[in-house]
Amino acid sequence: MQRKNKIKSKTNLGKFSTMVLATSCILLSPGLANADSINLKESLKQQQRIVAQQNPIPVPTEEVKGLQDLWLNSNTLKEPLADLIGSTPNDLSNLNFNFLYYKEPSYSVDVIKKNEGKPSTSVYMGTTNLSHSGGTSEQTYYSQSFSKAVTSTVTTTTTHGAKVGAKAGAKLQVPLVGETSVELNGEYNFANAGSHTNTETVTYTVPSQPVKLKPDESAKVTANLKMANVSGEVRLRTTYTGEVQSTFNVNTQYGPMQDYDITGLGQWMKTLLNFDEDLKKNWAFSPVYASVAYQDGKGTYDATYGTILDVHVEIFKKSNSKKNADNVPIRTYSYEITPEVTKKN
Repeated sequence: MQRKNKIKSKTNLGKFSTMVLATSCILLSPGLANADSINLKESLKQQQRIVAQQNPIPVPTEEVKGLQDLWLNSNTLKEPLADLIGSTPNDLSNLNFNFLYYKEPSYSVDVIKKNEGKPSTSVYMGTTNLSHSGGTSEQTYYSQSFSKAVTSTVTTTTTHGAKVGAKAGAKLQVPLVGETSVELNGEYNFANAGSHTNTETVTYTVPSQPVKLKPDESAKVTANLKMANVSGEVRLRTTYTGEVQSTFNVNTQYGPMQDYDITGLGQWMKTLLNFDEDLKKNWAFSPVYASVAYQDGKGTYDATYGTILDVHVEIFKKSNSKKNADNVPIRTYSYEITPEVTKKN
């Protein structure tokens, strides 16, 4: 009977250790009544050898405070754990975490929703007048090339900031239409809600355009830059890479218990999320890397910039213009082209 009780207590506390420490590594025997009888030397040595191979780096406390305060600030996490072992949340103050980081926190901005772009104003680029110079055959003429500096803006708003370092932030790059190498930059502050507007000067160029004219014809070529307003939603993600050393001392119905373990931040986060569903709004873990956990904020962006050139061509009969001041074109056509884009550094 005594052996069965030991097995039962070991099973119950084994489940507890798995849930609290989020690990499948060494779990100390909970069937032993006295903490003095628990030998931690071998498990400590083994875990310390693992840590020694990783070379943890120092990270400023303010950059990881939100992550490290998760346990301290959540009664939702503590209460079910205390109930599980027949203790109280206050007794869980003996559960300590030592965080080890193998990379500095990194920050990224990911577009999660892109709204359909809305037409904005048009910017007049220029007009070229062409005329058939003589002869009996159709000839090809070319309009002037026009360039204009246009102010483009990106307004970024952090709607749900995260408890991360004050300097934590990242850029959103908005690619200009038809250009893979030219982008507008928007900046986000991960720590605080608020807006930031970035204004940049972008030069758009209309390449010279060919126009075919027959004898006694002239042409008027007009180019306008179509502006657009685009908006969307973004995820502001902070990535933490490292492990957690967990040390636990508590008096339970089975007697004093002490446990020590190391688990990846991602696996540790997975366990916390299982206890507190609300944390999933702002926290996540890598399904691939056990050492990676994520903290997420939210934001929006609103950008206005030039998108496409509208070229409008009007063909006139030159002999008609001499007779009638209100000369009406004999034919017209329009088409769109991608502008050449350069950005002022």
